[in-house]
Amino acid sequence: MSLNLIYAGEDTPAVVKTLAEDWIVSGPIRAAVHLSGVWHRLRPKVFKYETPTSCSLNGKNTFAPVDVNHPWVNWALESSENYGWLYYYAVDMMEEYERRFGMKPYITTMIGVFEEMPEDVPEGPWTEPLFAKDIPFE
Repeated sequence: MSLNLIYAGEDTPAVVKTLAEDWIVSGPIRAAVHLSGVWHRLRPKVFKYETPTSCSLNGKNTFAPVDVNHPWVNWALESSENYGWLYYYAVDMMEEYERRFGMKPYITTMIGVFEEMPEDVPEGPWTEPLFAKDIPFE
């Protein structure tokens, strides 16, 4: 599975409503993998490993490192606003999931773990991801 997300621009709530169901289901998972990658890059020792592929952060299950050098991870590491955008993109997709399917997605608790941003993410403005500038959203 590709770990790329559909780039929705700076304002996501309206765009999320137009995404296909497979993106509403898989998007929050992809975002959680990337947010976990930020944490694994900056604070690897805060994770507790049950097995090589299963770990927890603050007592909640989350993803073990998958691709900590993925472009979305690198972009989210650049500024607090980028990290926040990725987190709230996942939240927007989960809200859309609940609206469409009438239940909370199973990944809700895992995404909640990443609401708190690692202290090492520098304060800074939102920047458009370099890897997305030439990709038109359809």
